[in-house]
Amino acid sequence: MASIEVKEVIEHPIKLRVMRLGKPVMFNSKVVTCDSKDLPGTVFNTQLKKDVTALADAETLAAGSFLMVPNVLENLYLGETFLCYIYLKNESSQTVYDIILKAEIDTATSHIPILGPKAFPKLDPYASIDVIVKHEVKEHGSVNKLICQVEYDRKHSFETIFSYRVPKPLDLKTKFYNTVTDEVYLEVQVQNIMSTPISLEKFILESSVGYNVISMNHLLESSDNKSIFGDMDILDVKETRQYMYRLSLDQTAEKNPTRTNNLGKLDILWRSNMGTKGQIQSSPLVRQVIS
Repeated sequence: MASIEVKEVIEHPIKLRVMRLGKPVMFNSKVVTCDSKDLPGTVFNTQLKKDVTALADAETLAAGSFLMVPNVLENLYLGETFLCYIYLKNESSQTVYDIILKAEIDTATSHIPILGPKAFPKLDPYASIDVIVKHEVKEHGSVNKLICQVEYDRKHSFETIFSYRVPKPLDLKTKFYNTVTDEVYLEVQVQNIMSTPISLEKFILESSVGYNVISMNHLLESSDNKSIFGDMDILDVKETRQYMYRLSLDQTAEKNPTRTNNLGKLDILWRSNMGTKGQIQSSPLVRQVIS
């Protein structure tokens, strides 16, 4: 007769909840309008002016003045900050002692502690503990996991896993143009592959030792290096643009720059339509050295 192993199921008095924090989104009113000479006359426009969610004196622009909690959080992209709310509650009528809370990010290549071990001497009945943790996302492609572990009464423990994907925010393509004067021209093509428009606050090339870099993305007649893309450098969804840079040998450098084919890396800083900041640095930009 075969034996059956029965495992004891422990009902933990502490409940752990993990929630990702996100910013609200704009609520856009539905615009239905027509010319005053059409059959409905001014009925539609009058209704728009009574809509509390419409922007005053600009009702037909569909630019709302209210914020709302999104039904689904936007994607978390490489270079942005993962912000998470951890909630512990004692749902029993007994006091729980010696609580230890730990949290780490598990990626395809590393385990990154982001909290603790953080100790709490006790948790009274129906009391709660709130902790906010954050982590700058530096890996994309694979499924990342937030692992929260709880120990209490020095003998019980459990964990909760929160999984999320990290897609790539920008698609970068580079092309080098060599010249007979040892100057190198770099063309960078960038495409916004996120789900929302972004504002590029910084897009620069940091050259390697032995090279000087000149940005060719400013208006020639501008005395304050005004960008050719305007004051508000907006990159729409799926929009693509090109940046150009000129690199020349630094004659004052101690190291001979002709010995390296690493010309530098790109440093990019952006903000989403709700102000969420993201920043990435490209891998070293390597050209093929012609002997």
